[in-house]
Amino acid sequence: MKEYTHPPLQATNNTRLVTILPGEFKNDVLVDISEVSLDQIRPRGADQRRTPRLSIGQLKTTLPPGWDAFKTKDGQVLFVHWDSKGGVLKTSWMHPDDTTPPSSYQSSAPEAQVATIKYEALSYTWGPPDDVEFDIFIVDRSSSSPTEDRLRLRVRQNLARALRQLRHKDRERTLWIDAICINQNDLDERSSQVARMPQIYQLAEHVTVWLGPATDNSGFAMRQLEYLARQVQIVFRYHAFYFLPAPEAKEKGWSTSNSLLFGESSETRENTWHAIAQLLSREWFYRVWVQQEIHLAREARVYCGEVEVDWKDFSSALIVLSNNDLRPHKILPRTRLEVPSGIARTYGAVWTIDQLFTMLARGRSCTDPRDFVYGFLGLLPLQFSRKIPLRYDLPVREVYRATAITYVNHLQRLELLANCCLETRTRQDLPSWVPDFSSPGLKALPNQFASGYSRCDIEQSPFNDNSITVIGLRCATIKSVKKPIRTDIWALQDVLDLAREEISSPRTYCTGESFRTTFTKTITLGETSENSAAFRYWHAIDQQKGFPYAFEVKAASFPPYALERLQGRQYLTTNEGYIGFGPPGVQAGDIICIFLGLDKPIVLRPLLGSYPAPAYAIVGACFVHGLQHGAALLGPLPKAWVVRASHERLNSARVEFHNTETNTSHDDPRLEPISSVAGGHWEFRQSTRSSNDALYFRTYKHCTTGEVIKYDPRMTPEALSKRGVELEEFVLV
Repeated sequence: MKEYTHPPLQATNNTRLVTILPGEFKNDVLVDISEVSLDQIRPRGADQRRTPRLSIGQLKTTLPPGWDAFKTKDGQVLFVHWDSKGGVLKTSWMHPDDTTPPSSYQSSAPEAQVATIKYEALSYTWGPPDDVEFDIFIVDRSSSSPTEDRLRLRVRQNLARALRQLRHKDRERTLWIDAICINQNDLDERSSQVARMPQIYQLAEHVTVWLGPATDNSGFAMRQLEYLARQVQIVFRYHAFYFLPAPEAKEKGWSTSNSLLFGESSETRENTWHAIAQLLSREWFYRVWVQQEIHLAREARVYCGEVEVDWKDFSSALIVLSNNDLRPHKILPRTRLEVPSGIARTYGAVWTIDQLFTMLARGRSCTDPRDFVYGFLGLLPLQFSRKIPLRYDLPVREVYRATAITYVNHLQRLELLANCCLETRTRQDLPSWVPDFSSPGLKALPNQFASGYSRCDIEQSPFNDNSITVIGLRCATIKSVKKPIRTDIWALQDVLDLAREEISSPRTYCTGESFRTTFTKTITLGETSENSAAFRYWHAIDQQKGFPYAFEVKAASFPPYALERLQGRQYLTTNEGYIGFGPPGVQAGDIICIFLGLDKPIVLRPLLGSYPAPAYAIVGACFVHGLQHGAALLGPLPKAWVVRASHERLNSARVEFHNTETNTSHDDPRLEPISSVAGGHWEFRQSTRSSNDALYFRTYKHCTTGEVIKYDPRMTPEALSKRGVELEEFVLV
């Protein structure tokens, strides 16, 4: 029998579709492959619902006392009746005032549009390259004898199982499947088709997720997750997800983080958790590409064997699981749940590009390391992603380097360089300033606003693409380092042992604060807000009971997220009296710098060799108390002034300078008025942050020319030099 070979596509915007002919599970798999133009597929609106007539804010003004309204994760409006203590009395899909028409708040489906071509897009895993292959057969439905003229195509085991399971018995089913629809042996076609994958998944009627065949009680796990999702509604409140009982819930208590899920008996609960843990260990959850595929879908269904669950329910259940404090950690620890539940995140939130690269890659795998860039392009801002050339013929090193340069030029910021870690990178052919996208490294440090609203000043060598030159300030030289905080169950003991050692004798920190207070702020990586669980924990230990009490009684209550950010990092001291936490591999003699356009201090290592100028390697980002909030560039804040981060919505924030004596917020008191900047009259301009911006940013408008910029004109190299800041050029290789 002849083998199938892909004929060349007739146009650059064309793709292929696979139509599975009907049949029984045991029958041979027969498919027809056709070529279509993406221009023929009429797109529907990205939002599958019409915008409600009233906003949430407007709805709240129509409610009786004690009632509230929220938009759920899936875009519906949920009404909540609170009791006098803030507990939930009732939730409802209907407005408590019957005179308010449902049409004023309920979303309706858009008018039906008939697509000229309908298909599903398959999201699955290929399996290992040496996996067992099975035959499927390519037929031509227009032929008078299609089964006799068939051609053979070999596919890997998981796809062969999916085709058999998803095949209808009585009708055809059309899908887009990358392993079949793309000629994987043609690098040009592969590059061209992968670049169109975001459009292909967006245009599909829905995305079909194939987790694999039924094993390990997977059907039971799927149904339990679906049931859990029906008990809880997820809304956005106080800049975070908030969980409320669904109006139709039978298990009203499951919306709280301290509830025992899945039955009253311990045996039932344990069996359920084991089944869920097995399901969430499947390869699909750890594949790079699935995040783009699922988040670009208009609708999605998850299949495991014969059982299917709507993705909205499946993703809600993952979020609820990750929020449950009574989850059996031996069966499903936080670290094991983090990657699967990460797929359920709402990427519609305004994440920054550097955050997306870190979050999307962490804990995931792919066959081609280029896909740690290409596999996320559909989730990145279009203005940025269209600048990344998608070419599988380029070396991995060039793909990563070009992505880093594109980021710097696009945002005029250096936050992506904070993802560099000399010790944890797996690719040794990269310059130190290019992140190893295949090795995300440690949990990201919090934003420290170290260089204010400045922009980077970077120069690329025309003769050596391995080096760049950036402008910054040398702040400190590392004097000593401790061993890394362990990444296992002993991490908290490492932190507590460090605390006992460091605060044994009273002394004053170089900023004038007591060392005990400084250490508390350092161990929490700057989380000094009273709303911070980490800061409350350490402050209570320090002020009330002392550290031995923490280890013996309170150790388990230290927030896991705060501990995870310390794991792998090394406690350091500097010749100048600073303390902080540096990246793994940091050494005495390394220097700590503030780069313009980078929100965190960075550790550099002076290099020996025949460089035309002193050269440095990036060791990694660090936290150093006393270098936050522009202090290294502008000096300490005046007395009575504090810095506050004002969160407007999910992952969207701005920095405010607050005077505690007058209880008012102002511009940075260390800078001259924006209206008196040399070279022109500037003013602040209101703007909404997008994914093309840094986490903290402001826009400024020139009152004469109308020019709008996204950096503070008072924080340019020229302006800072006039203030006496001793900026340097650092050659990074």
